[in-house]
Amino acid sequence: MMATRRSIHLTVFAVLAGVALNGQVTVQRPWRGVVYTAEKRTNPPEEIHAVTVDLNKVRVRTVPAGPDPDGPGKWQTTLMPTSKIAQREEFDIAVNGDFFAIPRGKDAEGEAAQKLFENGVPALATGPAMTDGKTWSTAEKARQCLVADVKGRIHLLEAATPPLRSSQVICGRDFLVVDGKAQFTDEGVTYKPGEFRNVNPRTAVGLDKKGKRLFLLVVDGRSELSRGMTYGQLAAEMVRLGAYTAINLDGGGSSTLVLREANGALRVMNKPSDKKERAVANVLGVTLKKK
Repeated sequence: MMATRRSIHLTVFAVLAGVALNGQVTVQRPWRGVVYTAEKRTNPPEEIHAVTVDLNKVRVRTVPAGPDPDGPGKWQTTLMPTSKIAQREEFDIAVNGDFFAIPRGKDAEGEAAQKLFENGVPALATGPAMTDGKTWSTAEKARQCLVADVKGRIHLLEAATPPLRSSQVICGRDFLVVDGKAQFTDEGVTYKPGEFRNVNPRTAVGLDKKGKRLFLLVVDGRSELSRGMTYGQLAAEMVRLGAYTAINLDGGGSSTLVLREANGALRVMNKPSDKKERAVANVLGVTLKKK
């Protein structure tokens, strides 16, 4: 595979949500229609990875990690790292997807998480999920989802089951941005220790107003290099990228961005908080129509 690759390295001083930030920004254009930006900030320490995708040049799919371990039983898939799923499906870009449940335990960090979220562990997606027109998960209540219809158009909406004429569905939790406006703010908000919307690694997906551009954002966290973000900060970041609507996907140790570089190799671009990839239940993948 051949491609022209351009990179820009610069030091920037930016203002976001009224807070002065400074750090280094690296911009790469590994493929036509794809822009990857890595930003390292120092006040506070944050490492942010964003991909902007021209939807006219790609195909979007959502796939389970591994095989269904028990047929008609409770479990729907088996855990697998995002990069392994991307390799199998020949994705050029991939991020972790839905929140999920496993037979034992709810969450952990570091080595404990690697033992808990092992490759091949049975898993249950907590929201609706569809792959290539086949529904493999539903929810009792409407959840915030990314939906690709049968014509490949992408929508962000609420649903408990995949809508009619859908082809791909993956679920998140909470709208971060609606009609170009952040739905969360940190002004006057006190986050309790351990609260879901506290500072954490994050993964988010958004669309521009015309539905022509897809934004994928992964924020590293739980380290000295990057503390993570609150919902308010994450929402503001998606607005800054240009999202007219955006939803939060699974975060924490699951947050992973995989990108195929210009030399054709897949690479994990961020630093997962467990020090290595966590196996997940499903992913959102992007494949270029023409490289």
